[in-house]
Amino acid sequence: MAVKFASVTTLRGLGDSFATKLEKLGIYTKLDLALHLPSRYQDRTTFTPLEKIVVGEEYFTQGIITNVRNSTTNNELLVEFNDDSADAIMRLIHFSPYNVQQFQIGKWLRVYGQLRRGRQFIHPEYRVFSQDPGAPDPYYHPIYPTTSGISSNRLRNWILQSLPELSLLPRYTYAGLTLQEALATVHEPDPKRELQDTEIARKRIAFDEILAFFLLQRKLNLESRRGKTFSFSTENNITDLFLKNLPFELTDSQRNVLNEVEEDLRKPVAMRRLLQGDVGSGKTVVAVLASLRAAGSGFQTAVMAPTEILVEQHFETFSEWLEPLGINISLLTSRMPAKSRRRSEEAILSGDNLIAVGTHSLFQRNVQFKNLGLAIIDEQHRFGVHQRMQLRGKGNNPHQLIMTATPIPRTLALTFYKNLDVSTIKELPKGRPPIHTSIHSTNQRQQVIDAIGRQLLKDRQVYWVCQSIEDNPESKLEATESVVRELTHKLPDVEIGHIHGRMKTSQKSSIMHKFRSGKIRLLIATTVIEVGIDVPNASIMVIENADHLGLAQLHQLRGRIGRGSIESYCMLLYDPDPGLSDVARERLRAVQQHRDGFKLAELDFQLRGQGMIFGVRQSGTEHFRTADSSQIIEFHADVERVVEELTQSDTELGQRIIDTWTSSDPGYVAV
Repeated sequence: MAVKFASVTTLRGLGDSFATKLEKLGIYTKLDLALHLPSRYQDRTTFTPLEKIVVGEEYFTQGIITNVRNSTTNNELLVEFNDDSADAIMRLIHFSPYNVQQFQIGKWLRVYGQLRRGRQFIHPEYRVFSQDPGAPDPYYHPIYPTTSGISSNRLRNWILQSLPELSLLPRYTYAGLTLQEALATVHEPDPKRELQDTEIARKRIAFDEILAFFLLQRKLNLESRRGKTFSFSTENNITDLFLKNLPFELTDSQRNVLNEVEEDLRKPVAMRRLLQGDVGSGKTVVAVLASLRAAGSGFQTAVMAPTEILVEQHFETFSEWLEPLGINISLLTSRMPAKSRRRSEEAILSGDNLIAVGTHSLFQRNVQFKNLGLAIIDEQHRFGVHQRMQLRGKGNNPHQLIMTATPIPRTLALTFYKNLDVSTIKELPKGRPPIHTSIHSTNQRQQVIDAIGRQLLKDRQVYWVCQSIEDNPESKLEATESVVRELTHKLPDVEIGHIHGRMKTSQKSSIMHKFRSGKIRLLIATTVIEVGIDVPNASIMVIENADHLGLAQLHQLRGRIGRGSIESYCMLLYDPDPGLSDVARERLRAVQQHRDGFKLAELDFQLRGQGMIFGVRQSGTEHFRTADSSQIIEFHADVERVVEELTQSDTELGQRIIDTWTSSDPGYVAV
């Protein structure tokens, strides 16, 4: 019997409004809160003397207030303080009359924050004392990943309230710790011990999540082998007609992969196949042909993708190719108007529409298929590890084709995907032109703008990618907002579009439609355009702060160009202050020298070590909540041993471990 963990709304001070915001972090229950781990810690165990503080680092320190200056011109309050070793300044840009009265010469000021130029702490955390407060109560202060409207401190308060819930977790011990003990260590580190204890605890937590994933894989594979499914006919006129009308020839690699897929679909055992192919290699046409095989045998296909932009592009492609053949397609996303959504759900339930394309909305409870025979999951790594397997609950053990455009290092693929058959498209369509990749300091910014101006005069289209949306004086990352202002001024005759993940679906759809049609010539975007966007006339891409991105994500972004018949150019920009680290320089040079995504994936795996090889995604969804891909290999032998033990002798404990990590979103069906 699965343990039910309480909703976050049962916590003090956490109402429906905050609960909705927490959903953006994948948090629905008290357990989800406990599994939301700190990104770092502030060391508040000892004070640092002012004479030893260095610009750029964070410090916990205190001293006596020696002067207070109120600048009405700049609306700033400067509080000078001294600890007998040196002076420093606390600078408040926003303050109230109470603050002016609060800071008095001779009182003690305690601060925690980052030291800036001029020996200034700008808006640090602070407390004022009437007399010497003495040594602090030592502790490590966790800092948590947040979302708009929820601070790290507020999250910490809710997490501490949730920790008693951990007594419900399975009491399985590994490396001397239960999961409950490991989570308590991470959220409340012992100030008398080194932070190394938290790293040990994090590994224990990561082991548990990886164990849950492999237990789930074993369970699903056993069920698949036991349960028969429907075999599809691979001989039907509709597929032959589609291939005859296709405006291009399949590559040899596509044909080989298609043969592997069709061989699986002929069997009465459910296909579980991973299709990986480099960006632009033509995976979509394989997916379309697989869905035609299902349709020809009277079965429905669900095509699931992680973003609405990618879903809409798939919907357009499938509709363009298949509706002339008499096959109707449904579109289903969470942000659709209620009336349109109901029409799509009714067409799926009745079986009138043989193909449904959508986001995770496809596997919510209210979506029912008449006869689901094939589930195609695109960009699978962007869904939660367990979430992406839940479409199987919509049909009678349907075939699954799982696709990724992020090439996976062989060592990782053999371990992580060992329970799947793997097909690889190894060549790009014929006639694809080269992509020239260059690296530029922002000192050359005007030359880059001049270069894209010349390309725009040739009726080309341009992507300009930034990693943030809004200007932030605390960050050196260029924001889309400032780039829009800059390029509107410098390229006044060019139609410029602006797109990012916070926009409404209708806004994003309108902008992308205008870009595909050529009305918008220059698209300034966040990494929301990283996958699935196919505009053949877009031949130039500029990536701001490219040194902050991983190899895989740089390669994915670059894959948005070079999809037509014209030469393409990718320009990687970096800030010369403070310049490139050795790893960043090596990463950018690798992108410049290699177009082979599989080669870059291996290099990325070597460069990042313990980091995520798949890059940082705007949605915030990762492979795992706590583990990273290299730990799959690190723990592989132990995980395999424990999976075997639990499968043979304690399936109830194994299921409880799975339940701990399975998505708790009430909109999802259970596995």
